Amino acid sequence: MPPAWTGASLSVFKTGTKVNNTHWQFTAKCTGCTSFNSGSGSNTVLSPTGVNHLAFAYASARPANPSSNTSSISPHDVYNYWYHDFAAAGNTNFASLVAKNQ
Repeated sequence: MPPAWTGASLSVFKTGTKVNNTHWQFTAKCTGCTSFNSGSGSNTVLSPTGVNHLAFAYASARPANPSSNTSSISPHDVYNYWYHDFAAAGNTNFASLVAKNQ
């Protein structure tokens, strides 16, 4: 299990966060999420203006305690990695959009 990450905080946006009978949508800004310790002592920093190596994972079994960031999780059924160019998604008005939607 990776260690629990305590160096980040979430700001939930009013716009883009909603729930209905079948779906939920959560829109947030994560501060402190672009740098993390891998647990082996090495520090990884994502580049906001460059290419970053990202990943996703899926497990059919839910975490033992979904509301806890220290909950045990099952091995993943599906996972993959890709490179994503963050510069292509940059928005020069990002700060004003964040202020408007909090």
